[in-house]
Amino acid sequence: MARNPSVRRPARRTKADPELLKQIRAAARAERPVEAVFTLRLPKRVGTGPGRIEDLARKILDRVAHTAGVGALEVSVFANLGAFAVSAPPKFVRALLKEPEISSAVANRPSGEAPPKQHKRRR
Repeated sequence: MARNPSVRRPARRTKADPELLKQIRAAARAERPVEAVFTLRLPKRVGTGPGRIEDLARKILDRVAHTAGVGALEVSVFANLGAFAVSAPPKFVRALLKEPEISSAVANRPSGEAPPKQHKRRR
């Protein structure tokens, strides 16, 4: 039986690490950024070369920044792994969890581990 291309399949839910969800709530109360690692759900029609992964990650991050009204503070793309890490406000991380291209998300740091201190840049 052929699929009707006009019928949209429901988006799959992102698998979110319970520790990440806990850190998002805590960060929102403390008004501090969250560090998370996101794995991409790669469509079969998109090649998995590093350049394509980088482009897809940037496209998602730009779209989420536009819709959330806030962007990531830091981003590292792991193109060969089909993943990326962000340090971002909780609102941005929550919005990323809702994106259809995101397969899973985990906390970048274990609970209780302090994030690195922010250093002020000299002018």
